[in-house]
Order: sequence, then structure tokens, then C-alpha cells
Amino acid sequence: MPRLVSLRLDEAESKLTDMHISYTELGGGVAGIVVKSNWTVCKTDPPAGKTTSGPVKLIVARSC
Repeated sequence: MPRLVSLRLDEAESKLTDMHISYTELGGGVAGIVVKSNWTVCKTDPPAGKTTSGPVKLIVARSC
């Protein structure tokens, strides 16, 4: 699992896609995530350095 915390959501998703790792987004508030570059990855599950067999959870907010 790469280090994604503090990256923009679009950058984090691009890294995971390039590595063929599936992911889900958590957060986004009431309106949801419309413009991915406006959101920041605050936490991941699993954290950086760990291995995963399932989708990575990207916990996002406007700022962390």
C-alpha cells in the first residue's frame, strides 16, 4: 500500500489505478464528491506499508 495521506483525491486514485488496486471513497459530506481535486486523503485503510486483498478505503475531507 503506497503512502496516500495528504494527496489530492484525484492523485491518490490515479496511483491506485496504476497499481491495479481497487478503492472506495468515504466522506464527501452531504453533496458528495463532485470535483475530486478539491478533496484530500486524510486517512487510508489499510495504512501505508501494509498489504491488502480487498478495496482500499480512502477517507477524505476538504482539509485534514
